[in-house]
Amino acid sequence: MSELFAWNVEQLSHLLSELLIPNTEVVRKAQEKLVLLTENPNLVPTLIEVLNSEERSDIRQLAAIYLKNNIAHIWNRFGEKFQHNMKRSLLNILQEEENILVLNSVIQIIGVIARNSLSEGRWKELFQLVRQMTINENVKYRIIAQKILFCFAEFLGSEIVRNDFDWFVETLNKALNDEDLRVRIESVQTVGKIADFIKRKNKIKKFRILLKPTLAVLQYCIDEGFTRESLLSLDVLDEITDSYSPIIQPYLKEIIEFTFSIASNQKIDLEVRTGSFSYILGIGNKQPEILLDENILENLIETIFLLSVDVINYEREEEAENENENYYYSMNNNFNEEFEDEVEYQLAPNRETFQLLEIICIKFDSEEIFELLLNKIYLIFQKATKEQGISQKVGLEVSIRLLSLISVGAFEIMKAKIENIFEMLKIALNEKDERVFTAACSCLANISDRLHPEIFIYSEKIVELIVGRFDPNNQRNTYRALRAIEPFLELIEHDQMRVYIAPLMDELSDLIPKGDQKVKEMVVSAISAIVISSKELIIPYFNNLITFILELMNLKLDNELELRTKATECLSLLTIEVGKENLSKHLKTILELAIEGLALDYSELEQYTYSLIANLAEIFEHEFTPYLEIILPILFEAIKIKKTRFIKFGEQNNQISAINLVLGMKGQQNLPTKEQLDELSVTSESDFDEDEEPKLNKENEDSELSNIKNKLEENIMDKQASALKAIGIIAKSVKEDFVDYLELASELVLNSIKKCQENVRIHGIGTMVELIYIWSQVFPLEEPWVAGLPAKVLIPEKIEKLINQFMNSLISFLSKEIDVDVVIVSCSGIAKMINLFGPAVMGSQSERLIKKVLKILMEESDCQMVPNDNLDQFEDSDEDEEQYYSQQQNNFQIEHDINLLDSAIDCMSEIVKAIGPEFSKISEDVINTIFRFHNENAMIEDKIFVVDSLSMLINGTGNVFGNYISQIFEISLYNINYKYNQGNEKILNLLMDSIYLIGSIYQNMGSIKECYSSLPVIVKSIEPFVKNTNTETLKLTDTIAFTLAKMLKSAPMQLLIENSVLNLFLSSLPLKEDFGGLEQISDIFIFLFQEREELVQNNVQQVFQVLIQTLLEQSSFFLEQKDTKLENVFNTTLSLVLELSSKYQQTFTKVWELLPEKSQNFLQQILEK
Repeated sequence: MSELFAWNVEQLSHLLSELLIPNTEVVRKAQEKLVLLTENPNLVPTLIEVLNSEERSDIRQLAAIYLKNNIAHIWNRFGEKFQHNMKRSLLNILQEEENILVLNSVIQIIGVIARNSLSEGRWKELFQLVRQMTINENVKYRIIAQKILFCFAEFLGSEIVRNDFDWFVETLNKALNDEDLRVRIESVQTVGKIADFIKRKNKIKKFRILLKPTLAVLQYCIDEGFTRESLLSLDVLDEITDSYSPIIQPYLKEIIEFTFSIASNQKIDLEVRTGSFSYILGIGNKQPEILLDENILENLIETIFLLSVDVINYEREEEAENENENYYYSMNNNFNEEFEDEVEYQLAPNRETFQLLEIICIKFDSEEIFELLLNKIYLIFQKATKEQGISQKVGLEVSIRLLSLISVGAFEIMKAKIENIFEMLKIALNEKDERVFTAACSCLANISDRLHPEIFIYSEKIVELIVGRFDPNNQRNTYRALRAIEPFLELIEHDQMRVYIAPLMDELSDLIPKGDQKVKEMVVSAISAIVISSKELIIPYFNNLITFILELMNLKLDNELELRTKATECLSLLTIEVGKENLSKHLKTILELAIEGLALDYSELEQYTYSLIANLAEIFEHEFTPYLEIILPILFEAIKIKKTRFIKFGEQNNQISAINLVLGMKGQQNLPTKEQLDELSVTSESDFDEDEEPKLNKENEDSELSNIKNKLEENIMDKQASALKAIGIIAKSVKEDFVDYLELASELVLNSIKKCQENVRIHGIGTMVELIYIWSQVFPLEEPWVAGLPAKVLIPEKIEKLINQFMNSLISFLSKEIDVDVVIVSCSGIAKMINLFGPAVMGSQSERLIKKVLKILMEESDCQMVPNDNLDQFEDSDEDEEQYYSQQQNNFQIEHDINLLDSAIDCMSEIVKAIGPEFSKISEDVINTIFRFHNENAMIEDKIFVVDSLSMLINGTGNVFGNYISQIFEISLYNINYKYNQGNEKILNLLMDSIYLIGSIYQNMGSIKECYSSLPVIVKSIEPFVKNTNTETLKLTDTIAFTLAKMLKSAPMQLLIENSVLNLFLSSLPLKEDFGGLEQISDIFIFLFQEREELVQNNVQQVFQVLIQTLLEQSSFFLEQKDTKLENVFNTTLSLVLELSSKYQQTFTKVWELLPEKSQNFLQQILEK
């Protein structure tokens, strides 16, 4: 090794030249030597000499690359004198070097050194040189100056903005107007880079003077047809948009219209046209409202449709030139993923075009926009059907692809025009052109869920069309058809499946022996979809299916494991539907194959196998116990924490060892082969492009291997999560039979919760709750817990330590630094622990727990801040740029997680029940936090959250919130008077929950004077929903009856009479059976007869009518149920009728005579009995 460090310039030049030889072995050995050389600073002066003296520019370029890659971490090892000499050498090279690629790398080296030196004021010569170069008559030096300024912006952006901003802007402005295009292009890049560091108002205004000349450069590149430079300039605009949109605010419309002129110009290169859309995409993401301008929106939609046609034509041309047998298998490979994860198109110049359409559909929930889009798509479709040849095919493909795309937001308007949608699908699914058919399959897969259930009116015809394309002689079309029908089959109604299941199973059975590997995989997926929708209808096919599936579960070759995985998934679903009786004789075989599959070390197979095992345990319950001694050790091994080690290239001679990442893993799908690893080592000379730098993959080596490592670690976590979930299900299923494994399982699960991440923790927490429940049955509390701190009933000593550790972990997870889903399940886990063990489970941590839950609610309530885009309101300050920017970003509204809110308030509710009277100490903090979510601009979901939370807390605490009654009534009445739009389910739920909240107040605090004074207003607000009922608001009557019943029990008699409360209550009856039966009606009438007889006397005829109608409508419900409680309720109601009839016989006779004869006869029979 010492000999290596003594190498001279000639030897090092020779070694670098070996990297350029197209011989893998020579390159590998040269790279190994360089790895050793780079470990010593003595390499640096030799590389500098190579840069100064070597004749070959490509070798000088490699020397510069190695110097750039190593200088940062060893720069500070050098003395000040050496650093000074090296800087001087680099500046000399900068002025003398002629090769632009070498110059680029030298400038990068200077940028790395400048990051330290300029900030410490130790390289004034560089700044002086750059200033001179910017005004030099020689264009070469002006270009170099702009490249260095770009490095300054990249490495020292905030310092440049802070200390030299005015000069920087002035210099860029001159460069943007330079006579040489190359200087202008270089300066445009710097504009984009420095924009990210500009946050203050005065600097934004100064920076804006660069925008018009930047646009001028762009216009020139476009006019001259400079494709590469045009794309570069457009990327810069995109960067500016992403950095801070107020910079370009005054020019938004002007720039957007300019990009439209580019995108719609068919003489310009297609890649440039679609690239221009990336800029609008940036604006659309940051400020979508700008796209709602009438002229911009219309222009945008027209341009998207025009580009769509051109893109499809381009793709067809590319496809014709690059025939690829696997192309159709790779297209649309994620049919059922969310839109942003789909890869609907494989070729380059289309992403921005279609993402913009996505923004329109997702950001703007506007029926007018959706109808406009749908009508334009339908016009394209109709026009295409009248044309011939390629125009027809392109028109059909464009219309179907765009239809699929807009369904992400326009599904409601599409449902209203379902006939047109089906017409388009029918023609496209019948089309012989493979691309049109592919588009139709993709569209069907996407809209099956979004247009459910309307699209299923045509299910018979759709199934017929898809099945008609099954063709053993055309595997690709069969594959597409299967991909399309899978999500459709999963959503078919159970009753409809009765018609389709037999022919579908016949067709799929025919495909099994004839299909290739991909088709077989999709056949199994289609069967899985049928299982989901058909439920018990699949049972007659089980015997044939189990034979086929068990055969597939015997597959062992690497290329067969995906098919085996699909079969395991299918069987996991089947077990749920076919039941114990059908599975019993296969149980042992299934488990043997499952365990054998786990040994194959295929991540996805393992996850479905764990799911299958869990389902079997759930079905067989105690009969599964004999298999625990085999299954549980495997699951326990799967959830153990496995450490990973990453071996970099060069650590061992064997390159394959570089990706042996996981101890205990025998292999993994998707690992590179040795040949692929060799390719990663270095790119040969033949790969160089004359306009690009030599590519040394050593530079990308860490990221390549890091990606592999991350993928494998993700697989490990997915398997751990699946195994944890299976353990929880098994424990819950076998109950006390799990006792022998409880201690080890608890230790391992708790360890996983503490040390693993995200989905492992999520399933670990759920499983731990199940295990602790079993522990609680083995070691129960001495007596039921009672509310209050300190706890009066303690946790059994045997499980106290375990529960404390679990609670400590859960409480520690209540932080915004933790994944939100983990926080959600932690809140739920804490709530369940408190429910099981009461206040003892909180112990000394009660105060900490309450603060953490309150903090979650408080942080989420901050999302209610209203966005403020008025930049001029902010004054300049001396505060740090990053801090200032952070404060501005906080002015933007962020949607919070309603699931997090619900889990947090559920947790708080359990805390409230457990601490009892102690809650009064924190009630003010809790209710004020909840109030923060209610304001005029709040989302409907937040308003619902507020009233639900208040109902929950009031029902759990009694009259603790008495001081806040006025505010709570104000919120409830505000919601009740909210403008109701028919068909809006969210507003209907808000009304219902607000009325229920009022009922909860009267139930728990009805004697408080605010309840009396608010009653007239409340009754007046509720009355319209009773008197003007439609099919939707009818859902409110149960809740209204509940609330009025609570009023009747608590309010003074005179107040009830004056406001006709009983009359309104009777109008809201009879209650539906899901209100909780007639027991509540009976209770309120008994109370009325005993305590409020004066009310009954004033409304006796209506009382009769309601009671008799209730008996008639609900009698069959009660008489059919052989339930003593229900019978008693019915008898109570009947007794009330009889009692009332004897007291008010004349009124009863009047009501009786108004009844239909059939009803009279039926009631007469009941009364006689």
